[in-house]
Order: sequence, then C-alpha cells, then structure tokens
Amino acid sequence: MFRAFIEPAAAEPPPCMAAARRLLATSGRGIGTRELTGPLVAAFGEDATVTVVDPALRLGPAGLAGLARLPGAPSGFALDRLGQRLFMATQVPAALAMVDLATRRTETVLTLDAPVAALAWDASAEALLVLGMDGALSLRDPDTLQPRIISKILDGASGRREAVAALPRERLLVVAGSGRLWILESVTLRAVHVLPLSEGDDAEPVRIAVSEETATLFASAGHAALALHAVTGRVLARFDLPAPPRMLLPLSRGRAVAPLADGSVVVLDAAAGLRFDLASAGTTMVEAGLAGSTLYLRAGDTPQLALLDTERLRPGQPTQPAMAEAGTSPFGEAGLPLLAPLGEAMLIAHPGDRRIYMHHGMGMVAPRAAFAAGGSPLAGLVALAREPMRTGAARMELTAEAPAAGSWRLVFAVADQGRAICHDLVVTRENAG
Repeated sequence: MFRAFIEPAAAEPPPCMAAARRLLATSGRGIGTRELTGPLVAAFGEDATVTVVDPALRLGPAGLAGLARLPGAPSGFALDRLGQRLFMATQVPAALAMVDLATRRTETVLTLDAPVAALAWDASAEALLVLGMDGALSLRDPDTLQPRIISKILDGASGRREAVAALPRERLLVVAGSGRLWILESVTLRAVHVLPLSEGDDAEPVRIAVSEETATLFASAGHAALALHAVTGRVLARFDLPAPPRMLLPLSRGRAVAPLADGSVVVLDAAAGLRFDLASAGTTMVEAGLAGSTLYLRAGDTPQLALLDTERLRPGQPTQPAMAEAGTSPFGEAGLPLLAPLGEAMLIAHPGDRRIYMHHGMGMVAPRAAFAAGGSPLAGLVALAREPMRTGAARMELTAEAPAAGSWRLVFAVADQGRAICHDLVVTRENAG
C-alpha cells in the first residue's frame, strides 16, 4: 500500500524519504500540496448533475473538484470502487450513464428501450447488472454499457418493484421480483436457486441485502421477509413485519436492520430466527447506514441522526440511541441514499442545505466537518476511498488535477515498508490541466 502526494518543487528539495515522512505526518496539508489518494465523494443534484468532491484538494470552494452531467435526474446508481466508475440510471429519458470519478467526466451514455428498475455492480465478472422495467436482465460492459448477455427471467415484471444484488466472492447474483427470488451464476445468468418470496401482491416493494461476510441474503416483499444462505439456497429464517421495509441494511454476524414504513426500526437475526425492535428515537427514521460498528439512522422530518453501537444490540435489551444533528432543516424524503459510509466516518448529504456533513462515531453531537457540493439541492450521495495500489488511478489524478504550470514533485510513500520514490516534473501551459 502506498500513498501518493504532489507538491511544488523546492529550490533545494529535501531527501525523498524526509519529504515522504513529512507528507505522511501532515496528510499532505500545505500550500499547493495535496494527496492523490484518499476519499472521493460524488453528490447527485436535482439538476441532473454529479458533483465530484475531493476533501483533500485545496482547489476551489470547499474542495469542489468537478462536475459531470447526466441525461436526466438520477433514479439509481451502482459503484465500481476499484475502477472508480459510477453508473447512473435515469428514468426520463430511459438511459444509463457511466461517470469516471478519476477524470470527473461522463464518459458513456446509452439510451435504453425501457427504464432501469434496478442495477448493481458485479466485481467478480467486472460487469454491470441491469434489470429493466420490461423484465430484461442483462450483464453489461462497464465502458460501453452494451449488453454481454441478456435474460428474460422476469417477463411481465411489475416495474419499480424489483431489486438486484451481487455476491462477488461467491460469484452469484440475486434478483427479486414478481413474488420470487432468483440466485444466478454471475457470468451465465443461469438460475441456481429459485424460491417463493411472497404470496401477496406482486406490486409490494421488494428489498434485498447481502452480507458477503457470511453469504447471508435478506429479502423482503411487503410485510414478509426471509433470510437464507445464498450458496446453498437454504432458508434460515422467515419474518413477519409490522410494515414494509423502506430498506434493508446488512450488519455483522448474520443480521440486518430495516427501517419500516411506519417509522419504526427492527433488527432481523438470521441465526436466532427472530426479529426485535430498536429503541425509539422519538421520530420517524427513513434510512440506515453503517460506518465501522456505528449504525446511523436518518430522520425524514427533522435534521436529526440516531447513532447506535451495533455490538451492543440485543433482543429484549433496548439501547437508547445517541442523537446528533446534520443540518438546520428537515431532510425530507429522498429517492436515493443520503448516507454514505467512508471508513469509520459517515457522510450525510442535506438536500436543502446543499451541504455534506461528516460525523465520526458515537459521542459527537455536531458534525466533524461540512463542505459544499454544487448549487443544486442534493438528491443522493456516494463515497469511496480511492485505491492507492492502482498506479493508473494516480496518473489519471495527476493528468486531471495539475493545478497550474510550474515545477512539481510527485512523492510515493510506502508507509509500512519505510520506503519512498520521488519524481520531479514540469507542467507547461500546453499540457497543464
């Protein structure tokens, strides 16, 4: 693992290792200095834009780094963390778009015959899984977005009530809809297991959550939910819910948390086969996010967050949540997630404030940091830590972000081995940018 930095060249530069130690100690802070690896945030705007924000940059207001435009308002997304590619679906027009987060550009836009109902990134096949509202399921090339293989397992699909997910470690895909649950081979789309999901109305909302740690799959349709082992297809538990889930979020040890449509929040325990309620925060919770071992619950009618330590969640032992704030006005409803985990920290997009807030675990009432993200109300958020072992990513960052013509020093520091490599370069007006 290495970390890459760029800084203005000095007339008498210090030894490479000394420069690396200083940059590591300060995380690249300094005039004209920045880290080329580290966090990257993409905020979705209601004006059909994706604002790419790099908190490590000292360019522009609050680290504003770039803007990519979509053919329409985003309705869903999937993220390739290693390749730093963001895939966005739009309803009007029906289209797919690929945004390269390294270059801050919308690289590919593909018009579709039918809008996208759900999409997911399959890291094992390096392909985008797309389920259309016409029931067509396809694996698509990440660069061209053209289909590699198409299946019609969901002929007569009910539209917006489907969900898909990937288990790359097991090389499996999951599709839920029309009252059934399919587990498929990731490359061939061949069905491995097919299970009934709900005996009720096919139009009930469908949710999926997968735990790669245990290969446990949670799925719900309306008031019914189940947990199963994805590889064997064995049902571990079935649950009756007081209200349909707004979402399912996997936790550790074969558990999942579900904010329900009635405002309550429940935990589903696959191993114990039981459901238990979380302590009420006194407000309606509409979204859940997990950063480290801290569970964040976002309210809709206030700017409040409820924080819980997942290691202390026990049935019959309600744990009172810690309350925190992110913003000055209610979040309101959102079609896309406003919570984005980044390591041990949680980023929260506030639509009305047009700002992104950062919280860092229990015991913090006020946000640790906040920064702006474009001029449009925010509609969603995603974050990733750029992979420092990918030298190609560092080269792209340098090409896209060299701030001005002049002499620069590029420092690669291998912290765990006590080694460093330095390279001096000159950016001219002809190749600056």
